[in-house]
Amino acid sequence: MPREEINAALLDYAGREPDFVDHVLARRTLKAVSSGKDQYRRIIQNAVDAARGRDDFIGYGQTSRAVDGAEMVLNKAQEFLAKKKPVEALLIFQTVLEDMIPLLQEADDSDGYIGDVIDQSFQGLSECAGQAKDPAFRKELFGYLLKEAGHKRYQGWNSWRWKLLTISGETVKTPDERDELFGKIDSS
Repeated sequence: MPREEINAALLDYAGREPDFVDHVLARRTLKAVSSGKDQYRRIIQNAVDAARGRDDFIGYGQTSRAVDGAEMVLNKAQEFLAKKKPVEALLIFQTVLEDMIPLLQEADDSDGYIGDVIDQSFQGLSECAGQAKDPAFRKELFGYLLKEAGHKRYQGWNSWRWKLLTISGETVKTPDERDELFGKIDSS
């Protein structure tokens, strides 16, 4: 097929399938060297919105579709981690948690698709903590994890609160950092 015909067919298809347009825009965004939280959130929310039913609920058969955007951005986060760029990956893990945990109240996640992307985000946060070399970034990550553990979105999800607190402990690499972040601990 000549290139012009392929372009015309793609434009025709895109006009009938908004999910296709969202997918192409997401791929373009994720090809960029780095993106912001708003761009990652848009990718996640476009997939979620496409999966919603008339009553705004995401039914059993649509949850795998609802997490497509989250899976796309999580793949980008894994690329960042593979390149030892935890600062860039952190934005993605934060966005996935902020968007996916509330989604559990609006979806039938019997197959665990939403829970899986949430668990991948916790694993990614742990990898960020392990890769964090810069003390300022570790301090920022530590603060984020403590603040996030106290957020109301985790009400009823205490095991995830504990994961956040456990990962916050992983960010502390030296006794001096421990003393700075937790205060002096009496060793007697």
